[in-house]
Amino acid sequence: MKKNKLLIAIGTAMLIGVVSILAYKAQNKSTLSDVIHIGSIAPLTGGGAVFGKYNQEATDIATDLLSKEFGLPIKLHVEDSKSTAKDAINAYMHIKNKESDVRIICSEMTSVACAVYPFVSRDSAFLISIAVADDLRGKQDTILVYPGAAQIYACLLSFLGNENFRGKVSVFCINDDFGRSIAERFLTSEIKSRFEVLEFDAHTDIKSLVAKSSGECACVCGYGTQLLAIIRELQTSKRIKYIVSSPEFAFPEYYNAVDSSDEKLYYMEFGKYDAVLKIMGERLKRAPNLIDFLIFGEYLTVFSAVQQLNEAGLPITGHNMVEKVRGQTFSFRGYEISFDETCKAKFDLVVVKAKTLLSR
Repeated sequence: MKKNKLLIAIGTAMLIGVVSILAYKAQNKSTLSDVIHIGSIAPLTGGGAVFGKYNQEATDIATDLLSKEFGLPIKLHVEDSKSTAKDAINAYMHIKNKESDVRIICSEMTSVACAVYPFVSRDSAFLISIAVADDLRGKQDTILVYPGAAQIYACLLSFLGNENFRGKVSVFCINDDFGRSIAERFLTSEIKSRFEVLEFDAHTDIKSLVAKSSGECACVCGYGTQLLAIIRELQTSKRIKYIVSSPEFAFPEYYNAVDSSDEKLYYMEFGKYDAVLKIMGERLKRAPNLIDFLIFGEYLTVFSAVQQLNEAGLPITGHNMVEKVRGQTFSFRGYEISFDETCKAKFDLVVVKAKTLLSR
């Protein structure tokens, strides 16, 4: 009798175990094989709207191409950050309220990434962003697809060394998370006495700001109408020998709005646009730019990592996604994006003359 009861107990335990395993596998399969929900928080309006319109176009093309290539069905949930931290948080909440199963957030702008990160992390989701946001580098659930402040700093130093320039450098930084990250790198430099940092925002009197600067070389890190206003003002100064803009300058709305043939005007470049043009082809219907290059890198990284999680039978979480990106190189039809062991995207950042943009 006791033996029968023991056998029944063992059989019941085994049945419960099998059912539990099957239930787990079914749940895990549903998580991985069903439609993958991705939230896109883009600056469709506001100060970063120049980037937002390209973001949306590149996102539609990239996700369509990669979804077919990887065989991964996705649904995009797009919201406008309005280029502000407050509205970015509202955008994230709106996405989650519409679809609670969003496990991946793609965003643009440093202030946006910094604002939504605590909520993404709280939800054990994954954030991949076109942002400097040095405070977010090394997090276990976040990847940044943009050169960091250290890379921008090193790029400028390399340029100054090549030009044998040893004078004072005025560094103009927009007063947001993006600009402050860069400003902090220059202010903590071992040769910080060579740099003066001047911050600006939408209300800054640009003429007075430039007049207050004393460098013979100017590095301008920012975006929007104030970026253009600073460059124009610097171009009228006889004191300035070099003007070097951050990569944001490489858009027709910017380089066509100033005298880009000016021999003293440069910008930082890192995109391999030929590969993007070859991939997106006629669907782009314009010359490829920095956002196209970065957006394709964002989504190639996302699709590659999700595919690896599928193959390993693992759920989509921030930590799991980061681990599948760490130290990896992802390639697609001539396009390539690489990450080091700290998950920092590798970019070859160089300073080139602005006039090269006019031939695009």
